[in-house]
Amino acid sequence: MAHYAWVDKDNKVVNISVVKNENNMKDGVEDEATGAAYLMEVHKDRDFVKNGGRFLKYSLNTIENKHWTNLPDGTKILSEDQSKALRGNAAEKGGTYDPENDVFLPIKPFPSWYYNYEKGQWYAPVEPSEEEKSKDIFEAVWDEEAQEWLPAPK
Repeated sequence: MAHYAWVDKDNKVVNISVVKNENNMKDGVEDEATGAAYLMEVHKDRDFVKNGGRFLKYSLNTIENKHWTNLPDGTKILSEDQSKALRGNAAEKGGTYDPENDVFLPIKPFPSWYYNYEKGQWYAPVEPSEEEKSKDIFEAVWDEEAQEWLPAPK
């Protein structure tokens, strides 16, 4: 199975589809263009396609620029083969595709936050305190209006 994001003309992820292997293979090899063409044909009459939407493959196991392997007990470990990391992050409905960097960006948590492409995640414009970062469980809450980290409510 292969996963595809529905990316509109404004690069917003508006939906997600799963394509069976038989519709995503060319000469026995997984092929993004084949899967995208299949989805275009299936959805050719939808406004999404008529208005310039496209289908882009992503990996459910790519998080923050790294590929992870799921173990039988449900835990994830870093994959030995990092060539499987695809487009920075798994696509998510409501997220964005950045065509210049060929990555999916998760939903931006707050308007003031910026995306760190090297680390593959959003960051607040102000770092949490060293004390907060050193805790086993990060409990601070971002206050967008005040542009600062506040202690978590009790």
